[in-house]
Amino acid sequence: LLARAGSGASEAGVVAEHLVRANLAGHDSHGVGMLPYYVRFLRAGLLKPETPVRKVKDDGAILMFDGGRGYGQRVAREAAALHMQSKELHEKQRRATERLTRNSYLTVFSALSQVAALKQALVSTQTALEATQAGFEVGTRTAVDVLDSQREVYRAKRDYIRARHAYILSTLSLKQAAGTLTEDDVKLINNWLN
Repeated sequence: LLARAGSGASEAGVVAEHLVRANLAGHDSHGVGMLPYYVRFLRAGLLKPETPVRKVKDDGAILMFDGGRGYGQRVAREAAALHMQSKELHEKQRRATERLTRNSYLTVFSALSQVAALKQALVSTQTALEATQAGFEVGTRTAVDVLDSQREVYRAKRDYIRARHAYILSTLSLKQAAGTLTEDDVKLINNWLN
């Protein structure tokens, strides 16, 4: 009967199984006695076989579906399956966000440690340069030694600046991952760079 009315084998099977189970459970008002009503609703265009479920709203905790006047038994199954898919997707996104936030935090912490270490290295190379220049003035060091020390100072400055840049980028990544990045953060960084 359902197949003649336009339902495919799968839909007809789901509806028929549900109707029979309702009768067997003692809920005759939801059992095979509904078939005459289904026929009447089909003829009036109030029931539409093989109408796919459509997700109307997804606000995370709230999902809303439109069954498009399809059989409630099939619509409920499809909506439940779509709900599970949505739930799994939200969980996957939550885990990815958590992982990204954790990794960003560790990167910020590492970058901060590197900035401190390279700042100390810069101070050390500057002290070494001053000592080399003093040695050059008294004749114990050559001009090549002074140039080598200057090169080391410039390398240390370059490395220190790169580390600060990496720290700034990792801080922005952490704020983005945590969802707290604002326009003021970008303005603050612009002020640091100017």
